Amino acid sequence: MKFFVSSENIETNKITFAGDDHNHITRTLRMRPGERITVCDGAGYNYLCSLSYFDNMRVEAEIIEKYENKSEPSVFLTVFAGYPKGDKTDIIVQKCVELGAARVVFFMSERCIARLDEKNSKILRLERIALEAAKQSERGIIPSVGGVISFEEMLKDASTHDVPLFFYERGGKPIRELLEGKEIKSVAVITGPEGGFSEREVSMVIEAKISVASLGKRILRCETAPLCAVSAIMFATDNL
Repeated sequence: MKFFVSSENIETNKITFAGDDHNHITRTLRMRPGERITVCDGAGYNYLCSLSYFDNMRVEAEIIEKYENKSEPSVFLTVFAGYPKGDKTDIIVQKCVELGAARVVFFMSERCIARLDEKNSKILRLERIALEAAKQSERGIIPSVGGVISFEEMLKDASTHDVPLFFYERGGKPIRELLEGKEIKSVAVITGPEGGFSEREVSMVIEAKISVASLGKRILRCETAPLCAVSAIMFATDNL
């Protein structure tokens, strides 16, 4: 069982749990003193611990061993996804986190079907989904979920990455060709909403000098494209 805690909960020899984690350990899992758990500090280190103390407000665990988390990719990858309707946001966040993305950011574009007034109520739930996906896949960090931002803001943010890639359904260069021979620390993946991108948006991407990439000859659904792109980049950078 894996838990994420903030650094303020970690002392030299012990880790303290309160709130939701306390309830999860005592009520949901019904764990007992002596049981072992893995704790991650969200900064790349894991702690093997043994539960040692329980009361109505907190649980304490004795630190047995501290070691580096080996599951984090060498590439910092941000997924910028066109804001979709319904629960497609959940799928995108969950699977991108499992595959190794460090950030997921949603943006509005001309052909987004989802309404603007839907966006803000979802962020807290998506952050929770990211947390649970990070636990399940034994990540060393809790990837962040951001948004919903404008198309222009997305381009500005994506341009700060070593390799920003705009995945266009009407064609572009292969991923391997765009990554080959480069020393890469960060990659941005940009995928569209249900309606794809407008010609004006494509022109803005080219003007921003962002590489136009292809995911092949098949047209993928908006929730499939980011997963395919992340998987391909992780494979191409030896992180899969």
